[in-house]
Amino acid sequence: MLNWVLTEFISSDSLFIVTFIVFGILTLYLQAATINGCITFGTRFLFIVPVHPLRKGDTPSNSLLFNASLILLSTAATVHFATIALADYTK
Repeated sequence: MLNWVLTEFISSDSLFIVTFIVFGILTLYLQAATINGCITFGTRFLFIVPVHPLRKGDTPSNSLLFNASLILLSTAATVHFATIALADYTK
């Protein structure tokens, strides 16, 4: 259904902005889910022992740097995935 909606909006010149907005929302949702996964599961060793936990008001700077690096690395992967998976809509 989503594929049909986006391809129909692309073919219609007047609704191109709607396709652009939907594409942006899908990509932002994918990035938000990736960041949430990095914060939840990416900072635990074997999904049990927290290695670099993020605690409000009590996070060491090395944990912030580690988590920022992890999110930056996953951003490149997210952009690549969105480019490949949503290639029909970027024409």
